[in-house]
Amino acid sequence: MLKTNEDDLFRESAMTFGEHLEELRVRLFRAVLWLVIGVVAGFFVGHYVVRLIQMPMEQALGEYFENKSKADLIEKYKTLSPEQLALIGAGYISDQFYVEPSQILNPLRESDADMFQNVPPISRYKVAAADLTDARTLADELLAAKSASSENSPARQLWTRLDSDGRDAVAAIANNETRDVDPNQARKLAKAINRAVADGGFFDAAAFQDQIKRDSELKEFWEAADKSGVNKPSGDEMRRINWLALHDAFRSSIELPHPALTPITVWRPSAEDPRKRTKALNPTEGFMIYVKAAVLTGFILSSYFIFRELWLFVAAGLYPHERRYVHIFLPFSVGLFIAGAVLAFFVAFPPVLHFLFSFNAMLNIEPDTRISEWLSFALFLPFAFGIGFQLPLVMLFVNRIGLVSLADYWKQWRIAVLGIFVISMILCPSPDPYSMMLMAGPLTILYFGGIALCYYATGRKPVGLGE
Repeated sequence: MLKTNEDDLFRESAMTFGEHLEELRVRLFRAVLWLVIGVVAGFFVGHYVVRLIQMPMEQALGEYFENKSKADLIEKYKTLSPEQLALIGAGYISDQFYVEPSQILNPLRESDADMFQNVPPISRYKVAAADLTDARTLADELLAAKSASSENSPARQLWTRLDSDGRDAVAAIANNETRDVDPNQARKLAKAINRAVADGGFFDAAAFQDQIKRDSELKEFWEAADKSGVNKPSGDEMRRINWLALHDAFRSSIELPHPALTPITVWRPSAEDPRKRTKALNPTEGFMIYVKAAVLTGFILSSYFIFRELWLFVAAGLYPHERRYVHIFLPFSVGLFIAGAVLAFFVAFPPVLHFLFSFNAMLNIEPDTRISEWLSFALFLPFAFGIGFQLPLVMLFVNRIGLVSLADYWKQWRIAVLGIFVISMILCPSPDPYSMMLMAGPLTILYFGGIALCYYATGRKPVGLGE
């Protein structure tokens, strides 16, 4: 029950209001002094704290990229082999790159001819099925050119240079009633075109003179070439020019020439993935992170003494017989603060980060974390949990000084739980529901624990318990 007017809180206290302000100043000064001492000590271990704070983010990023790597492999290969699953299970992640085989093997052959003497030269320009952007139209033109009277049309010139496999592919594609292009036939046609573009006759064929003269790059080669063939392009240069001429003649069917690329899959341990590391965007960011880590460490190291000074200030306004509660509250207060911070760091972070990164995967947005933004989140959430976990002691303190009765705690528990959820939503720096629920759930339990603590402290059944 509430205390009456006769129960003046300061009746047995010799301190005036001004003396209470002076007591507050002294206690705050001492609390700040303890914090400074803790921060100085924190500067010697700040780098360990920074590494510790980065661990949950790096673990979440590692899980994200491992899942993404597995999803990419499934999309590429449809099913994963036992060897691939074994690598994933061993903590390896894959990434795909495209390389030019000619730029790898040809220099190796030149550097050590004896070792690579059996490796044939590889062309840099190789027409792929994907370069035939409209294989059906191309096949129709080539098949029509088979019986055309003109020998100088580009289609006729290409048809005469196709081998039997290429002509069979043209017939199969053109005669398909569904107008769908069989991928195997498209690949056969692309291989035949590759063999055809190596023919120097394309360069001399009258059918391509107009294309060569219209294209500035082709014209430059044409004018530089000696008619005797001395300066005539050869090798990959010939393939490129012929491919350019074919593209100019069949713009809707054949893609522009480009270096041939081959996809390769690269595996590396997840721990060595640079994408997992947090980033700093300016030169001072690393130093500021170290300072913040030192302040956090200092607060934790000196938390007992800081809380002690604050509770001693509270004790100055209590009855003499109530001041003993301060010595009981103090260790519990520090313990609850540390318990809340540990719960946030080791229990709340993993599901919260998993939930947030799930949106990156859904929206196909690559996460690129910045250390300062992550540190603000990583510092504030444990601090909010630690402060929130002071709830039972605050409830007991308010009850013991007579501001709220135990019966009121029971009567208003629904409103209290609603308030806990609202406060949890405000205190949590992240908008996700996981962090709010992980704070609100324990606080709700602590609310009823606070009621039990008040009941135990009074040593009697609360009035209104059965109401």
